[in-house]
Amino acid sequence: MEELISYLNQSISDEMMSKEERRTLRDLLAETPLSPDQLTTLQHKVHELAKQRANASNFVFIMEWVRSTTNVLMTATSLSDSSKAYFSPGEEGR
Repeated sequence: MEELISYLNQSISDEMMSKEERRTLRDLLAETPLSPDQLTTLQHKVHELAKQRANASNFVFIMEWVRSTTNVLMTATSLSDSSKAYFSPGEEGR
């Protein structure tokens, strides 16, 4: 998780989330499976970083960074939240 937070700090420094940065973040998330609570913490960290960095001149760029980063996190969440159902044949399997 610390590696992800460090990467987010690095990513926001230029006030944009490039395609390469999105790909790298996706890869890091794939390598580091996170619980739903950890993903929520990471989303809070994204907003915290944006709040620290935002000012009148870069606000639009920071908000775009937040949007891009959140989209990657949401994709990671939806990919990791797979449900499985198993059915047995007949009525006796209940």
